[in-house]
Amino acid sequence: AVYGATVTGSRVIRTGTGSLGSYVITGANTGIINFYDATTTDVNKRGNKATSTILIANFPASVAAGVYTFDAVYSTALYIDLIAGNMATGTITYR
Repeated sequence: AVYGATVTGSRVIRTGTGSLGSYVITGANTGIINFYDATTTDVNKRGNKATSTILIANFPASVAAGVYTFDAVYSTALYIDLIAGNMATGTITYR
C-alpha cells in the first residue's frame, strides 16, 4: 500500500536509511504532525534515544498549504506521528 496510500495516524512510512524529500500540504487540518528517524515514539523501545535527537520535522495545527522541502537524511526509519487532531491532506516524498 505505497502508491496512493492514505496515512491517517502514526506509523512507519519506510524502514532503513533514506531521506525525507518534502511534505506537500494541499489541505490544512487540525493535526499536529512530527516526522522522526525512528520506528516508534516509545523511548524505551528505541534504545533510550532522546526524542529531540531523532526529530526531523514538526508541523503545527492548521499549517498553511504549500511545499515544505527538507532533503533530510534518516538512518533508522521514517516515522510519521500524528500527535493530535486530523491529518492534513498532502503528499510525503522520500527516497
